[in-house]
Amino acid sequence: MKIRAIIAAGGKSSRFNGIYKELLLANNNDTFLDLNIKKCLDLGCNEIIIVTNEEKITLHAKSIVRNKLNDKIKLVIQSNQDNDLLGAIKLGQSLECNNLLLMADTYFVSDFSFANKPFTFGIFQTYFPQYFTTISKSNRLYSKGFASDESAPFNAWGCVYWNIDVANYISTKINIDHDIVFQECIDRYGIDFFPITDYYDIGDLNRYSKYLRDKNG
Repeated sequence: MKIRAIIAAGGKSSRFNGIYKELLLANNNDTFLDLNIKKCLDLGCNEIIIVTNEEKITLHAKSIVRNKLNDKIKLVIQSNQDNDLLGAIKLGQSLECNNLLLMADTYFVSDFSFANKPFTFGIFQTYFPQYFTTISKSNRLYSKGFASDESAPFNAWGCVYWNIDVANYISTKINIDHDIVFQECIDRYGIDFFPITDYYDIGDLNRYSKYLRDKNG
């Protein structure tokens, strides 16, 4: 089964004061982008699309060279007018592929099997819903918020897996927030979940500093 991973890395890094989060060191050797590339391969992805922009493309290309994966990774430039997550998704799925995996740009470890299910969220728990999109027990999405009748920790999505039917539906959507489209997909196709077993809330520079302190003991 052919699986394409889309790594959305073309954002402006506004929460990090212009510092490119995906290029921060996650350990002594790897950036978060490096680790995402490796995880995509571990999960069995045959192809990786890194959605980048004109300012970042040279730096992102270095990750490809570092990982010696020129034959499996493609860089796609996202234009300023389409500089949102839905635009990145549509760019990544524009070449025909039956199964797609959207990866957030923060390192996580999670192992799961790609089942024949149209739409699936990888979810993690967070105490910082203001940085993420949470999903309620009734499968409603809350962008940078949470359901009023729920309390922390909240479930938030960190990656998304979908098939060609969902991809065709997403491709018809324009000028709309990605979470609205995801909610439509949930309502239309249903939703399944798998746990992201190791996800650190790196929502801003303060959280990154805490990540480094925790990691270094």
